[in-house]
Amino acid sequence: MPRTKTKSTETSAASLGFEAKLWLAADKGRVYDPCCGSGGMFVQSEKFVVAHGGRIGDISVYGQESNATTRRLALKNLAIRGFEADLGREHADTFRWNLHPDLRADYVLANPPFNDSDWFRKDDDLRWRYGVPPKGNANFAWVQHFIHHLAPDGKAVFVLANGSMSSNQSGEGEIRKATTKEIAGHGYVLTPGCYVGAEEVEDDGEPFAEKMTRLVAELNLQFAESAKLEKAIKANLKGLGYDA
Repeated sequence: MPRTKTKSTETSAASLGFEAKLWLAADKGRVYDPCCGSGGMFVQSEKFVVAHGGRIGDISVYGQESNATTRRLALKNLAIRGFEADLGREHADTFRWNLHPDLRADYVLANPPFNDSDWFRKDDDLRWRYGVPPKGNANFAWVQHFIHHLAPDGKAVFVLANGSMSSNQSGEGEIRKATTKEIAGHGYVLTPGCYVGAEEVEDDGEPFAEKMTRLVAELNLQFAESAKLEKAIKANLKGLGYDA
């Protein structure tokens, strides 16, 4: 099967903390990470399983990794710790060749590459249930891939770039709106501040319309100051014999 050169996902220690918390509930079932890197999240989560009365053998681990060397490292890491893992028959790009097309996981946990612009997209892919993600950014391709592989009562926890919470370019806003609506419809909630490091902002009570008017006025003042500064710099350069 064809493969492309893609970015290997290495899970940072900072992101492991909250993702491992998912295992507090995941004492049994199928756990899936479609960009598993060296298996860091699975390994880090081992102590949570044991500490809460679970057994490693009660969990079926499924994953995928595009880099051959990283995939081999993941298999070794998991084997050493007694995980039964199915990472597919070889390394492969998750979007180009989905190694677990029929998997419906009880838990999905993942830390995909942020804002990946070098990814393979097929416009009629069954995974794009909420809209075709933009070619220049794979963030919402990953989100829809996670949802596609969830069992009816499955749960997912994943890391995304902060900008994903507000981006509206190339249809991302509509995809986010559709996925959020479905999440709410199932009785779940999103708590992004806990997961991606977005600081919680206290409501100052100022009405949105008034705030926007004030901010635009401040921005116009800054534009005016910038124009004055630019004019002064050009005058100084001209005095030195340089035209800008």
